[in-house]
Amino acid sequence: MSEASVTLEKMNLAEQQIRQEQKQINYTTREYPIEVLVDKYLTGIDDNSNELFIPDPHKGMRWDEEHQSNFIEFIFLGFSITGIYVSEVWSENDQDDRKLEMIDGSQRLQTLARFVNNQLTLCNLSKLTQLNGVQFASLSNALQRKFRRRSVRVVQFNPDTTEEDRRDFFERFNS
Repeated sequence: MSEASVTLEKMNLAEQQIRQEQKQINYTTREYPIEVLVDKYLTGIDDNSNELFIPDPHKGMRWDEEHQSNFIEFIFLGFSITGIYVSEVWSENDQDDRKLEMIDGSQRLQTLARFVNNQLTLCNLSKLTQLNGVQFASLSNALQRKFRRRSVRVVQFNPDTTEEDRRDFFERFNS
């Protein structure tokens, strides 16, 4: 359809449809140091009591070690980490407790956790070639602290965000 064939009526109907379908998603934006995010993810992971969890459909590492290494190199080079999206949800075990469900960013979070826990050996780095073959524990204490303190922007949807809206966001963001 050419631009000339789009009528004023069609545009009015499109604007009306946008107003009808548009969602009002309430969220807050926060900055967390890497060490806090990794701690929220790993503390209690064995018994599913961790504050920040990855739902079953999103679990599992899909990035290979080269992709993970490139992400870590990206951080060392000083680039801003793409935001992570979470939603505050009620805990299954305690109705007075809320947890953070990962909506988008699970590969980034798992990579950070693997690196900080010496489960990732950096490889095939193109710029910081001296870090090839290095694990986190091999870094100086100063460099470890600097890495752990790097902040990550977290967009946190409020608990009134429906499961359908969370799923829709994930599918659209990752398609």
